[in-house]
Amino acid sequence: MEEKRQVATIEKGVGTDDQVNHIMSLMDTNDKGKRIVVFVHGEGGIGKTTLAKLVYNQVCCEFDGCSFLADIGETTQVFGGLQLLRTKLISDVLKRELEDVAFVNRGIEFFRDLFCNMRVLIILDDVENVFHLQKLIGDFFDCFASGSRILVTTRNSVIPEESPQIRTYHVSWLDNDQALQLFRQHASIPTSSSHSNFVLSHHARNTMAGLPLFIEVMAAVFHGKTWMEWNKLQRHWWSQYSLWDFQRILKEACLEINYGKKQIFLDIACFTTGVDSRVAFYLWYDFSFLPSIEIPTPLAKIGENNQIWMHSMLRRLGREIVRGESLADPGRRSRLFNHEIALHTIKQKKVKGTEKVEALCLNFHQRTSDKLTPEDFKSMPNLRFLQLDHAVIAGDFANVFPNLRWLRWRGCPRHLQVTNFHLGNLTILDLSWSEVTKDWEGWDQFKMQNLRVLDLTGCTDLLVTPKFSSCQNLAMLILERCSQLVKIDNSIGDLKCLVSLNLKFCTELSMLPVEVGHLTALKELLMDGTSVQEIPISIGHLKQLETLSASNCFSLSQLPRTICHLTSISLLSLDGSRITALPDSVGELVRLKHLSLRDCRRIRKLPNSIGNIGRSLVELDVSGSGISKFPDSLKKLQKLKVLRMDSCFFSEFPPGIGELTSLEEIYASWCRSLEGGVPSEIGKLQNLRILRLRHSTISSIPAEIHQLSNLRTLDLLHCDMIKELPTLPSSKTILYVDDELKSSHLP
Repeated sequence: MEEKRQVATIEKGVGTDDQVNHIMSLMDTNDKGKRIVVFVHGEGGIGKTTLAKLVYNQVCCEFDGCSFLADIGETTQVFGGLQLLRTKLISDVLKRELEDVAFVNRGIEFFRDLFCNMRVLIILDDVENVFHLQKLIGDFFDCFASGSRILVTTRNSVIPEESPQIRTYHVSWLDNDQALQLFRQHASIPTSSSHSNFVLSHHARNTMAGLPLFIEVMAAVFHGKTWMEWNKLQRHWWSQYSLWDFQRILKEACLEINYGKKQIFLDIACFTTGVDSRVAFYLWYDFSFLPSIEIPTPLAKIGENNQIWMHSMLRRLGREIVRGESLADPGRRSRLFNHEIALHTIKQKKVKGTEKVEALCLNFHQRTSDKLTPEDFKSMPNLRFLQLDHAVIAGDFANVFPNLRWLRWRGCPRHLQVTNFHLGNLTILDLSWSEVTKDWEGWDQFKMQNLRVLDLTGCTDLLVTPKFSSCQNLAMLILERCSQLVKIDNSIGDLKCLVSLNLKFCTELSMLPVEVGHLTALKELLMDGTSVQEIPISIGHLKQLETLSASNCFSLSQLPRTICHLTSISLLSLDGSRITALPDSVGELVRLKHLSLRDCRRIRKLPNSIGNIGRSLVELDVSGSGISKFPDSLKKLQKLKVLRMDSCFFSEFPPGIGELTSLEEIYASWCRSLEGGVPSEIGKLQNLRILRLRHSTISSIPAEIHQLSNLRTLDLLHCDMIKELPTLPSSKTILYVDDELKSSHLP
């Protein structure tokens, strides 16, 4: 059964089409008899990761298991990073949660029997060291089935010699025209504008033609400036620096952005990469130097799951800017992100000289016998971010942290040795993977009237949540993976500002309190993987709720009738639940965009009222469900772009499918009950890009398919009933068919 495996929706960059096609030809996914490794190499910032994502998204559905491991170079520098990557790799391929593969320490060989029949796709992004490649993959690539593929992106030009199994591709630079096109695109310059002509002059012309990342940053600096201002800047840069000195020119460019964006850029580079942007927002949201909160693109971007992402080159650049604030004395820098340097600095106990420190990162990795005291921090009154992972602190902390806004204390102890630990300005408290309980004394120590984010991820000793009366301004409550949690305190109803409630994988939680219906500001309720048996009818009061995700709630058997009152909901996910039917009132969810019923095997049909949400529904997923026939009203879903019905028992295509003119993707693989041919009216779907029918019993493809000028993927692998193919739309269509059918179709 096909999965939703894409790493993210990613826009094609200038000049990427030809390069993606070249890499695809090297990967040769149609050759099932070989295991192939493709090395994609080139300078940092040239677009290797973008190419890898585009290739991954294009072919991931062809494989039994897939894994995209990003930022390997950075991750391996973190304690335990290599183990984390190996665990994620096995978790991705086996489609299991990380807890299920905790025995990964037993080695790759342990999984040989599981892997031997799996054809996999593995992307290893930003590999800086061959040693890391050996540790991650080693000899176990041969454990996977023939036809498996690995794609490695690296800056290292020292790569294995080419062989039938190993192939290489060097990412080419953009030419002058492509560079100008990309620059105009990111600087918002009209094609006819003469302002952009300078890009093709002198040193700027050659340098701009190099790295897409460099061009994007330069364009961001240019945006909003007059041509004379920019011309002055670029004359200065290229008179001071050599032609290929990207780092120095980028550093100068970053210093040109406004003060507020620069501070956010440095924060991200030093300690917030990979953090949920909605969490980080509360570090910055009321700073006086910020006229508005926004991530400074393209220096940083928002990726999957709202995570902040920054290119490793820019992260290093940001950290270099911070180091340059005081080369000789780290205590005079604004951010101390290295554990050893930070620990050495505070142990010096300077009376003066460390007032500039705003962020301090300490990570002892495991419980230490050393104790940190108030004297270690008193010379840093301007701290706004403090990381104390697995630290032990003791003493009277009255007035020590007057400006602290974010405390990350993962692995904090059950018994505290502090007094007066009052943090009046604290907005973010992260106690993930700690030993806190309902009666933990810290709840009384902290002054949390301004707290906006409370993260208790992985607090496995927490059986009942604490009372929430002391933090009534809370906006985000994260209880994910509190695997022993059985009760949420009724005081949760007091959180009138709560926007997000995350209960994912609280496996012992079987009931939501009625007071959840009092959370009138709630926009996101995540309860995937819980044991919740029913959703209280009070949920109908949540007029602001946009996301309700209850995937893999194996005890959930029905939805409350009051769901019709969730007039703002745009995503409803019930994958794997035990529900037997959707209430007819689902047709009143007039803003619903995504409805997922994947693997809801007990549901037999959709209500006819589903047609009433035709002005909003964009994606419908009934894969693996018990649904065998769509209602006639389905043809009213005029906004529907994605229809997933893999592994279902449909005997025919949806009636009136030709009227779903917005459809871009149809997935009907492993539908072993499909009879007859694809209806000719599919030719009306001018926006259709993907049609996947592999392992189905469809018998023919209509001649009208040649009308689908936007079709890019036609997957007919193992469609044994099809004996011949009509003329396809164009040579741009990627065709997946068995060799016998291919030979009869191709010249």
